[in-house]
Amino acid sequence: MLLKRYQQDVIADLENYLARLTETKHLGNAFEQHWADKGIAVKHLGGFPPYKTSLPQVPQVCIKVPTGGGKTFLACHAVSSIFKHIGSEPSQFIVWLVPSESIFRQTLQSLQNPDHPYRQKLNQLFQNRVQVIDKEKLLSGASLDPESVQKGLVVCVLIYASLRAKNKDDLRLYKENSNLMQFQNQVENEGLDISAMEVVKTLRPVVVVDESHNATSDLSVDMLKNLAPRFVLELTATPRSQSNIISFVDAMALKLENMVKLPVLVYNHPDRADLLANALGLRRKLEQEAIASEQNGGLYIRPILLLQAQPKVAGSDQTFADIKKALVQAGIPTHEVAIKTAEIDDLKAWPDLQSRDCPIRYIITVNALKEGWDCPFAYILASMANKSSAVDVEQILGRVLRLPGAKKHTNPALNTSYVLTASAQFQATLQNIVQALNRSGFSEKDYRMGQVLPDRPLAPVAHEPHLSFLPPEAEDSLTSEIEMAVQTFQQIESENNTAVNPIEAILKQAAEEQNQFREAAEVFSASGSPIISQEEMNYRKTYQIKAQFKKTVSNLLLPSFYIDTPQVLSGIFAKEGQSQKLLEKEDLLSGYGDASRKFKLTAQNVDINFQEVESALFRIDLEETKAYDYRPAFQQLNQKQAGEFLQYINSQPLGDQNRLLTDQLCKELKRLNTPPHQDVKKYVAHLVENLNPEDLAFVKQHVEVAALKIKRKIEALKEAHMEENFYLFAELRKIKVKPDFQFIDPLPLTKTAQGIPSKSLYEQEGEMGQAELRMIAQIASLDNLEWWHRNPSPQGFGLNAFTGHYPDFIVGLRSGTVVLIETKGEQLANDDSRRKIKMGAKWAEMAGNQFRYFMVFETKAMEGAKQIGELVGLLGQL
Repeated sequence: MLLKRYQQDVIADLENYLARLTETKHLGNAFEQHWADKGIAVKHLGGFPPYKTSLPQVPQVCIKVPTGGGKTFLACHAVSSIFKHIGSEPSQFIVWLVPSESIFRQTLQSLQNPDHPYRQKLNQLFQNRVQVIDKEKLLSGASLDPESVQKGLVVCVLIYASLRAKNKDDLRLYKENSNLMQFQNQVENEGLDISAMEVVKTLRPVVVVDESHNATSDLSVDMLKNLAPRFVLELTATPRSQSNIISFVDAMALKLENMVKLPVLVYNHPDRADLLANALGLRRKLEQEAIASEQNGGLYIRPILLLQAQPKVAGSDQTFADIKKALVQAGIPTHEVAIKTAEIDDLKAWPDLQSRDCPIRYIITVNALKEGWDCPFAYILASMANKSSAVDVEQILGRVLRLPGAKKHTNPALNTSYVLTASAQFQATLQNIVQALNRSGFSEKDYRMGQVLPDRPLAPVAHEPHLSFLPPEAEDSLTSEIEMAVQTFQQIESENNTAVNPIEAILKQAAEEQNQFREAAEVFSASGSPIISQEEMNYRKTYQIKAQFKKTVSNLLLPSFYIDTPQVLSGIFAKEGQSQKLLEKEDLLSGYGDASRKFKLTAQNVDINFQEVESALFRIDLEETKAYDYRPAFQQLNQKQAGEFLQYINSQPLGDQNRLLTDQLCKELKRLNTPPHQDVKKYVAHLVENLNPEDLAFVKQHVEVAALKIKRKIEALKEAHMEENFYLFAELRKIKVKPDFQFIDPLPLTKTAQGIPSKSLYEQEGEMGQAELRMIAQIASLDNLEWWHRNPSPQGFGLNAFTGHYPDFIVGLRSGTVVLIETKGEQLANDDSRRKIKMGAKWAEMAGNQFRYFMVFETKAMEGAKQIGELVGLLGQL
């Protein structure tokens, strides 16, 4: 099970925040820089909310994912990224918090099942050293010992309430526990009793808070503090106001990946008899369509109807038993009907509602399915509430949104969800539906009101369910209405009805809505644009291309590097006959089909002078941290750990020291976002074996600094290999250029330049230094200049070769020539600039006469570059 496109974006957002946290060692600054990277300014007033925390020194961030977006699968990937950055000391221990018993059961079963994609992903990410426990196993000490949390991953799934210690059973977590004596040394070092909670605190867990909008009370904050976490990751569709959101997932992303049944079609009825008859008929029709779809190679689907009953009050004739009895009278087998309430739970007998063996097709409930109940086979929500009231579907609408198999089905009716109501206060009902969609992470754009059929008299077609709005009649008892619906449904089933059928009208509208969505999705997918949520866009300040330039640049495509593909691509962006793909660094590392050109780290040199270390590196993680500061707590452990490690390794036999040092360096490399794959481990082991005595002593004492030097060495080796392959493949014509980049309109900018010259492409341009402003002012004065643009990174145009390169300016001349300009200060006349000059020249050569590239220095230019005056004179002649 691979990450969807939007899930990859979420993990990239998390990785970016973690990288910023590693760089800044400050929670608020990392958060601010993370959003600045995405073109959004963090402001206290009128902007994106700044970082807030109730847990000083502990990173606490949130991912907003709509219902059906795969939060648990995302979390499985996320914890690997987190440990990679914060390290595995003192443990790789996760407390996975959930709000309810139903979510607890589902999460625990999924993570414990070796065949479930969630567990398979954890096994893959943590080398099959994964154990998943609950409260009872935690208390018993089963599967929990110091070695299991240091060499592997232990996940403890708990319900919020169990940590709040409100009852005698929950208090067991806080009482002394002899089953956990294996942690005696760790706990006693802290001067604490050996209780389950004190052991958890000692392990400094990463905490995953599922449905975190349920954990907003003071008790919940205390609950998190009591865990003494190193990192807190929240996942929810509706973040609380105090949440530090680092990634939004837009509903469109879920639609494009076929995760949800949208839009929701909403139909109102004149009475509950019509409602129930149509609900029964629609469910039966959907099952017929599902059977036909499976016979043509589709998935097995058994559509389920959720019947939402009104809460029983004194004097009400509504009972779950009445509804079930009426359904049985309609010919529906008893075993196909289940009641799910606080008192009755017929679903316990069927833990897997998607199994072929499960017969359930009708579920009667009030709001017992409000959260944590996951069955993509649920297609229809029919509310049997009193028709004089506004129907409150908010609690359970999210249960019908998931798409079976996360796969688009050939029949559009099976890609849609349905809500049927009989409310005289329909506008209030619609508002409740919008609120329900909001709670699930969607919006009012994701539902459609059913088209009303022409009014028809009831009598002539009493046997046919209908959607007409008739004058309200005096309300009968629910029992009599159900009996009417039963008769109607039975007649529909037994007769060949040729009259206008509202069920067919519903399915027709479903097909039309799905077709409209498909067309919109195809346009969106073809653009290749990143899926930016509306929440992000609301905080982005955007600027449009000036009207006089829109036509000129609308047909302009800047060339990027492409590499020949050995076979036709597959996937959503592939086109039949396509034989090239956008060049990526991985292509240059892998040799792209040429085994002799593949990068082999173990074959590279290990020449690193550890004595020549920048002084700035020694400040890593050694800053004094004040109690009120926002520097992450996990960084405070490093200085102490470094001393303990030096003492420990020197006490070991000489034969073991190299192995221990290699393991510790690999742990640090993992935290520095350099996964210690087998070749990295071999390279580090070879390096350690060849260290001279002085370097060996230095590395033992400064493992973090040494790991950073090794990381930089590996990156330099890779870049040198990629550069060599790039020019070789270009010479062999394996790499070509292809026009593909179009200017974004509108363009989001966090910071803008002040007093920009005329002829700018956009209404406003990005921030510039004084030297850049002086240069572009001279260029803007040229008579043959049509427009200029400050090229932003990463939204702008980049040269996608062996290193990322976004030239500072793009200039358009009246002749049609387009010029890329990279500006440099004299202090940057170095090897990196030389490589970029050579790469830019290669791009211009391959792109053709219309395109040029220049690197420019203000006064003294290095070889291959231009001085500003020299460049201005040259451009004036093009």
